[in-house]
Amino acid sequence: MRSVESLVRDANPIPDATTQFSKEDVAALLHLTREGNGDMDTREVRPTKPQQEKKSRSGWFVAGGAFASIVGVAIIAALLARGGSDPAVTTPSPTSTTSSTTATTTIPIIDAADIASSFLQARSAYDTDAAVASVASDAVIDIGPAQDVATLPQEMRWQEASGLLGTNEGCQADTATSGNDTAVTCLVRVESPILEANGSDPIRFTYEFLVSDGLISSATLADLGSYSTDIWEPFHDWVLAHRADSYRSMFAAGGTTVILSDESIDLWRRFTDEYAKETSFSAAFSSVQAYLDARSRGDVEEALSYLASDALLDWGPGTSPDELADGLAWEQALGISFEPIGCVVIDGSADADAGEIVDLSCTTAVTSAISEAVGDPGGVECITVRVEGGLVTYALMGADGEGCHGFSFAAKVFDPFTDWLAVAHPELSFDTLYLQRTSTDDVALWRQLTEEFVADAGG
Repeated sequence: MRSVESLVRDANPIPDATTQFSKEDVAALLHLTREGNGDMDTREVRPTKPQQEKKSRSGWFVAGGAFASIVGVAIIAALLARGGSDPAVTTPSPTSTTSSTTATTTIPIIDAADIASSFLQARSAYDTDAAVASVASDAVIDIGPAQDVATLPQEMRWQEASGLLGTNEGCQADTATSGNDTAVTCLVRVESPILEANGSDPIRFTYEFLVSDGLISSATLADLGSYSTDIWEPFHDWVLAHRADSYRSMFAAGGTTVILSDESIDLWRRFTDEYAKETSFSAAFSSVQAYLDARSRGDVEEALSYLASDALLDWGPGTSPDELADGLAWEQALGISFEPIGCVVIDGSADADAGEIVDLSCTTAVTSAISEAVGDPGGVECITVRVEGGLVTYALMGADGEGCHGFSFAAKVFDPFTDWLAVAHPELSFDTLYLQRTSTDDVALWRQLTEEFVADAGG
C-alpha cells in the first residue's frame, strides 16, 4: 500500500504555473472539504459502512480528509496565482508563515493655490478654454467687465485687445478656511502698452478666489492698484477727445464700463495701438497741434516757430514759410479755423525729440464763416504731416484718411460763395479772385465779400 507521503507528493499540492484543473476537479475537491464535520484535528467522515467498522478504518478517513484539505488549498493557491499579471509562481518555504495586507489607495489632494495659479496662467496666455475649465459653471465672477462665467471668454478677448498682460507673482491659500471651500489670494503683475507709452511702471492686481471640490467657485478682482489713474482714465479721455465717434461703441454707464462686443473689442485693439503710438511720439503731436492752433488764430510768428525753414506746405495759398503770412491772412478773411482732433503715426521708430522722422495722419475740425452762414457746421479734414526733430517739414491738406467726412472747401465754402458772387457781383470772377489772394488788397477784398455773404445769408 502506498504511503500518505507518496499520495500527497503525487497530488502535487503546490502546483507549478502549467498545472491545469477543470471545473469538475475544483467542484469535487470543494465537495470533499465540505463533508467534514469538525476541525482538522478531530474531523471524521460520515460512515458509509456498518458502525462496527468505524474504529478500524477511522485513521484512514482522517488521513484522507487531511489529504483532501491539502489538495484543496493547493488548487485554490494555483488558481489565485494564475489570475495575477505575473505567471511565475514562487513556492514558499514549508516553514514560512505568509500574511496578507490590504492595499490602500491614496487619492491625491489638489492644492487650491495651484488651481488658482492655473486659472491665472490661462488668462496670461489668453486661453479661454483652459480658464473656463478651471471654473465651476455656477461660479460667482467679478473680474472687471466679466460678471459671470458666460462673459469670461469675451472679457479675456478684451484683455488681449487692450494689451493687458498679467504675470502671477504668487498665490497663498488660507489654511484656516473651513468646509470644502478654500480661500486663495494671488498677486498679479500687469503690463500694458498704455502704461509703457505713459512712462509708467507695471501695476499689480490682487485676485481673491474660493476653490471648492477642485474648481473655482468665486473669482474677484479685489484690488486694481493704480489701474484707474494709469490706464483707464488717460485712455478713456483720449478716446472721448480724439475718437468721439467710436466712444459709445466702447464705453457704457457714463464711461465706467467696457462694452463686451465684437465691435468694441476690435476698437479697443486698434485704439490701444494708436494711443500708444501717439503718446510715444508726443513731441511730434504737440508740434502739429501747436501749428494748427497758431494757424487758426492767424498768429504767423508762432506758426513759423513750428515749421522747418524749408518746409513744403501743400495747403491753401501759402506753400512755403515765406508765403505763410499771406496764406494765414487769407484764411482769416474767410473766417477759417482749425481745431486739432488727433493724429495717428504712419511711420516712425523713435521719439521726435531724438531727431527722428515721424509721419502722421492727422484730423482737424474745419469751420468757416461762409459755411456757418449757410447752416453747415463744417467737417473734418485730413492732413498728412511729417515732423523732423519737432518741426513740421511737410503738410498736405485734403489727404484721404479714416475719420474724414468728405469736408472740402469746394463743396462747403467755394460752391455756395461762387453762386452768391454770380448774383451779387457779376462783374467779379471767382477764378480771378481765387488766384489773387496773396496781396493786401486781395485779402481786403475777400474779407469784404465774406462779410457781405454772411449778411445776405442771415437776411
